[in-house]
Amino acid sequence: TNSVLFEIYKRLPNDTDFSVYKQAGLPGANFAYIDQSPHYHTQLDSVTTLDEGSLQHQGSYALALTRHFGNLALPVTANGNAVYFDVLSAFVVRYPVSGVVPLTIFVVALFAAVIVFGFRRKHLTVSGIAFGFVIQLLSMVGSALVVALVWRVGGLFQGEYRALTYGEIYNSRLYLFAFTALTLAVTSSLYVLLGRKRSVSDLWTGALLWALFFLVLTSFAMPGASYLFAWPLVFSLLALLILFIWNRKETRSRKQLALVSAGTIPAIILFVPIIQILFVGLTVSSSALVVVVVALLFGLLVPHLNLVSSMNKWLLPAASTGICLVFLVSAIFTSTFDANHPKKNELFYALQADTGQAVWASSNNKTDEWTSQFFSSAAKVAELPDFFPNGKWRFLTSEAPAEGLTAPKIEMLSDNRSTDERTLRLRVTSTRQAPVLSLYVDADAEVQGTHLNGEAIKQTATGGDPAQKNTWSLRYFALPKDGIELTLVSQSPQPIRIKAVDQSYGLPLGSSANFRPRPETVIPAPVPLSDSTLVSKSFSF
Repeated sequence: TNSVLFEIYKRLPNDTDFSVYKQAGLPGANFAYIDQSPHYHTQLDSVTTLDEGSLQHQGSYALALTRHFGNLALPVTANGNAVYFDVLSAFVVRYPVSGVVPLTIFVVALFAAVIVFGFRRKHLTVSGIAFGFVIQLLSMVGSALVVALVWRVGGLFQGEYRALTYGEIYNSRLYLFAFTALTLAVTSSLYVLLGRKRSVSDLWTGALLWALFFLVLTSFAMPGASYLFAWPLVFSLLALLILFIWNRKETRSRKQLALVSAGTIPAIILFVPIIQILFVGLTVSSSALVVVVVALLFGLLVPHLNLVSSMNKWLLPAASTGICLVFLVSAIFTSTFDANHPKKNELFYALQADTGQAVWASSNNKTDEWTSQFFSSAAKVAELPDFFPNGKWRFLTSEAPAEGLTAPKIEMLSDNRSTDERTLRLRVTSTRQAPVLSLYVDADAEVQGTHLNGEAIKQTATGGDPAQKNTWSLRYFALPKDGIELTLVSQSPQPIRIKAVDQSYGLPLGSSANFRPRPETVIPAPVPLSDSTLVSKSFSF
């Protein structure tokens, strides 16, 4: 565990099961394990694939927390957030966020002292530190660009990557190893090419400057992540200071290597779990971002890189490149789909009740061996404004037979008008008992207030798009049999035009009965529209 996860969770653009409580201001603890994301919300997501150790882990936390908070005297006073992290899963280090700035000031002062002492002992030069700083920058940027390029080129030859749902694939761990080795190849090559005439102390200090920069940045922007830079810096700076005191410019004796290793081990202990978590959380499609952290870690290991290059300067770049190629080739040859690693595709049926026209649609730009039977040669990629009027999403669409599906229904219960305001009370139902209902009001209506089943609901902005500043929409899940009562308040003299779209799970039996079922190597994609039926109808009041 670590407080970096808390900082990331605060900034997640998506919701979790805890979001409702968080928005209501209720304190709580959120637990999750996030590996194997290709299984999420698919037919592979079953009890048989659940790790019993993870389940036991969460259960022990839930029980311990229940006992702890259940035995506290209420109300409980919050003491503020903490910075925390585990060390090799053995114990947890924690201290209050209020201690972050003083710790940062101490590290900055220690850094300044080490540099001053290094200059006095003639171990450091301005140009050398600048070279180290630039090499570390090139390492981070260069690694990200090379990894992004390799991933992009791989996608050209591996059509399976286009079937990614959450940006993750089954054999992504092979890419983690490959891209880590590739980052090491880039970093070590840069030090060989640009750092040959510079001392290890200069290059190491230049790399540590980047860690100091991120320490100051996170101390104020993401204090829960500041430990990731603070403690590796403390130990590395102390090791560097002792080397300066010894007054030895080389770091190849056993004692000096032991000292340097002691100074860099904390960086390895703290960075490696974060790199793994980031790779799992951001998925393989965002590997270019993750390797920036990997490159930063390698920058903290400059003495070790120098030791290897002193024996053979191209040994490390060549070896790491070879390792990268081995894992890349392994990833390519194991990226095929089978019953245990099925491909995911999307298909849904959409009927416009006003016109009686229907389409098969998919967010996949190309058909596969199963979806090709639903799409004719005249299939095209287009928006579906009758079903998603506020969105700019584009789908592969093809004409479909019109099924005898009943449309959603909107009844006017009352219509109260005054000089400058209109209050319209409606009952909205799904005549076919669809569980999901979406409503869209034309922008000209300028809805000022909304009540749902008698309760006022807060209207949220649609973003910075001026063309959508007056749009109003509502998405309701688990729609009751007798529907919902909706009250709209508008100050516009224009008629209120509403588009109702209900969604049921499963394709219509009539239209899909004549099509062959999915093979065992293909399953529905875990996206909201996959294998569903939509019916749209417009109303004006």
